Amino acid sequence: MSRPFWPNPNPCNLTDTGLEVPPMLERYLNTALIRPDLSATSRDDVIREVATVIGGGCSGLSVDKIANSLKEREDIDSTGIEEGIAIPHAKVDGLAELTVAICRSKAGVDFGAHDNRPTRLFFVLLAPIGAAGEHMKVLARMAKVLSVPGLKEKLLEAKDAEEMYRAVIKAEKEL
Repeated sequence: MSRPFWPNPNPCNLTDTGLEVPPMLERYLNTALIRPDLSATSRDDVIREVATVIGGGCSGLSVDKIANSLKEREDIDSTGIEEGIAIPHAKVDGLAELTVAICRSKAGVDFGAHDNRPTRLFFVLLAPIGAAGEHMKVLARMAKVLSVPGLKEKLLEAKDAEEMYRAVIKAEKEL
């Protein structure tokens, strides 16, 4: 019996392919895109503040364009998953390359999470319009990294962006 070309019976679940996936978050993340101290107190304020963080690193894109793209996606269904984590993501026209940002709210924000708990950690992904495949791979990778035991606690306790960055990169390498 021959092995199927795509070993995953569920092609929407990229984390269970049985194939080794090289670290990829390090390619898209840097400390300038990590904000350990969001001041936002509402979903829309988080989106605006995240857009401001990313807007500084994406030349040619306005904060409004980034915020509108994220808000449009959030209006479809909240990306607040559970246990204080959200993965806001959107495709943005004019974006040159995938961008990952991580933001933390010490107080927590009502982000419409599925468990109705405040969201404290925001893993944000923006992708160019034509990068659907890479967008899905990075989303799957984020989900897998977030499942590493102890990462959430390290991110919540980190003293600065550098410490948050190191925790994520270390967790990804442990996979």
